[in-house]
Amino acid sequence: MTTKEQILHTATQEFSKLGYNAVSMNDLVKKLKLNKATIYYYFKDKKTLYEEVLKDALGKVSLDFDLSKDEGDGKILLKSYIDNLCFNIEKNPYLIALGLRELANYGANINENILPLISKQITYVDIIFSKLDLNSEFENINTYAFSSLIHGTIHNFYVIHMSKLALGTEELKQNDKKTLDYISNFLFQIIINAVCKEK
Repeated sequence: MTTKEQILHTATQEFSKLGYNAVSMNDLVKKLKLNKATIYYYFKDKKTLYEEVLKDALGKVSLDFDLSKDEGDGKILLKSYIDNLCFNIEKNPYLIALGLRELANYGANINENILPLISKQITYVDIIFSKLDLNSEFENINTYAFSSLIHGTIHNFYVIHMSKLALGTEELKQNDKKTLDYISNFLFQIIINAVCKEK
């Protein structure tokens, strides 16, 4: 791991644990056992470092399926999208903590450079829902509401089951793969049963 990657990795851990405001460059210097000049060589200030942490985390979210195919089945695309989100959470465990901290702050530390990465997610949901055979009351579906439903359900369910609190289902507790598989299947079925026409 390069020095820059070490800085990003440690900063990601700290920002996800403590939040932007609670992390100082001095804290990172101590954690990394580097001098301050080394960190500032790669990142001009804390805001720039945080932006890179968010870009890195969001940039690792891969959506490995083709949404552009006209013949794409909406149900298959929805299931693939949900599975992919779960896969990315399993692969990038700091993603949820960073996202939830930013949401709790109403996006106070997100700048314009990050918005295209977030907008991309909304566009995917929009395309998927355009390919579903929706019940009439959902034909003018609010993409942000559905995106929030999908992300929020996955995030909350995952956090409950990964926490050390006496919450959640015992068989899923502290097992990220099982938890993510369960919520992926559950969420898909709930959405399809609620918003799609029966065939």
